[in-house]
Amino acid sequence: MTRVLVVWEDTYYPPLHGLVKRLVQACAPAADIEIPIVLSHTSHGSGSFEHYVRVIWRVNRARGLPTEPGLIDHLVCVVDGDRLHDLLPSKVLRPPARVPGVATWHASAARAWQAHLRAQCDPSGPPMTTVHGVVLRWAKESLLLAGYDQPAMEVHLHVAAEHASVAATLARCRPRPQDVGDVLFTDTYRHPSTCIKSLREACGLGALHKSAPDIDDVLRALGRESLAKIRDRVPDIARLAALIWELHHGSPAPPTAPVEVDRKGHKKRPTR
Repeated sequence: MTRVLVVWEDTYYPPLHGLVKRLVQACAPAADIEIPIVLSHTSHGSGSFEHYVRVIWRVNRARGLPTEPGLIDHLVCVVDGDRLHDLLPSKVLRPPARVPGVATWHASAARAWQAHLRAQCDPSGPPMTTVHGVVLRWAKESLLLAGYDQPAMEVHLHVAAEHASVAATLARCRPRPQDVGDVLFTDTYRHPSTCIKSLREACGLGALHKSAPDIDDVLRALGRESLAKIRDRVPDIARLAALIWELHHGSPAPPTAPVEVDRKGHKKRPTR
C-alpha cells in the first residue's frame, strides 16, 4: 500500500486534504483497485518547506504522523504560486499579466519548485526521488472561486450567481466567467480573494477572513457535490491527484505540458 504525505503551505488545509482524497478516489481506474493512502500536514508557510524537506521529512518518512504511524513512501509539497517568485527570485519569474503566458510560466515554476525542494534533501536522509513539488497556481481561494456558480456558494456563503446583483457583477467582469472555458478559468482569474470579495459585496456582505469556517464549509461541499467542475477549473488539483496515482503505480510523473491557447485565450485544437 502506497502512502503519500501531502504538505500544504496553507495552515488551514483540512478541506483541501478532503477534496484531494475524494479526487484520488474518483480517479481510481477500477472499482476494486487498491487506492493509495493520502496523508496531510502543513509547513505553516512557504518559507518553512526547506526545513520540512531537510529535517522533518526524515522523521516522518520512517515513523509516519502521530495520528497515522507507519512508513511513508513519498512527500508532496504544495505551494501557492502567486508569491513563488518572492521565495525563489532567481528561479521563478512573476506570473505574466496575460492569460496565454500563464500555462508556460506555471510549467516552469513547477519544475523550479521541485528542483529547489530536492536540492534541500540531506544526502544521508531519504532519497531525493521521494520528494515532489506541486504549484497551486494562485491560492486556496482559487478553488473557492471555481465554484462561484455552484449551489454550495449560495448555501454557505449566501452568494448566488442567479441573484440580480451578483449577475450584474459577473456581467461587468472582463472577460465574463460565462465566456471562459473551464480549462482556462484559473489562468484567467488570478486574484480569487478580490473576486470573492466583490461577489460578497454585491450581496451586501463583508469580506471573508482566510480562517473563516464558511470557507471550509464551501470547499467540503464542493468536494461532495461539484468535484468534476472544481477538477476542470483548477487543473493543479487534478494534477496533484494524478501525481499521487503515478507514485502509487511506481512510474514517474510526466513533465507538465502547458495548455496552448490562441490570442483570445481560447484553448487551441490539436493539429493532426
